[in-house]
Amino acid sequence: MNSKMFYFIDWRAEVGNSGSRKEIGQICFWKRGLRGTMLPFMILVILFSIKSEGTESAGSILKNSAASQALSALDWMLGSWKFSLESGTLLSRIERSKSENYLLREDRFFDRQSVLIHEEKTIIAWNPVSELFETWTFRSDGSFGGGIFEQFGNQWSAPVKMILFDGQSSTANNIYTPQETGGFIWESISRTLDDLALPDIPPTAAEEDGSASKTPDWEGNAFSARSFIVP
Repeated sequence: MNSKMFYFIDWRAEVGNSGSRKEIGQICFWKRGLRGTMLPFMILVILFSIKSEGTESAGSILKNSAASQALSALDWMLGSWKFSLESGTLLSRIERSKSENYLLREDRFFDRQSVLIHEEKTIIAWNPVSELFETWTFRSDGSFGGGIFEQFGNQWSAPVKMILFDGQSSTANNIYTPQETGGFIWESISRTLDDLALPDIPPTAAEEDGSASKTPDWEGNAFSARSFIVP
């Protein structure tokens, strides 16, 4: 029986009570056993710890100048925003990560009765190979997806595809138009649920939301991302 090799990369960032920050990463290699169980074949663990005390910032150590500079093109998104929609309200917080290598976005959707429907967390990163911004989105109900950010004139197009928790798929093209006075206008077009076309979300101005906290929740506690690759 053919065996298969795979590895996973696990990275966490934790902030202690004293304000110190610890970065932990590991790479593990495994081999599939003959009976289908996962048996350790070779484990290579790389652990590294970076702590910052007082005014020293871990971001200054981990910062990737190329990624950080590229992300400056999206500085118009940064802030806490409120969108008033026909179906309810969208609250959005967009901040740079502590290392300044990513944008972290947290969205909360409320219906007309102000009942929370679901939450989303999105990572926006610069891909130096394709020279595009890529996004990964995770919803509180288990749905997930991804897409890209690409500039066309004075607008940014962000097509995304989601795999929903019930096995259905959805697509949309989110259009962002930065405003000279600050903020931006957002609309969502070409929306589908499986093969069913959904109504567009018309252009909606982003209003500053002063009630939101400054930093997304996942930055202050622990964030874990795991990727699996099977050759």
